[in-house]
Amino acid sequence: MINHNERNNIFVNVITQPNEVKSVSKRPVGTAADNTFCVFNNQSHAVGSVIKNQDGDYICTADGSWQKKD
Repeated sequence: MINHNERNNIFVNVITQPNEVKSVSKRPVGTAADNTFCVFNNQSHAVGSVIKNQDGDYICTADGSWQKKD
């Protein structure tokens, strides 16, 4: 997952502080060219990825944006 390269495989990830990324999908869910993804810290993360931080959790949505999780 280097920058926004369209050939990069994307995974569903859980991101915690300090920017620790753990993949929850054992295999890639697709590529950046074919699937919607969100960007965090210059890395592409598949829809369903979650950022966990002090002010709550944010989930990568189908429109490619991070939305606060209820």
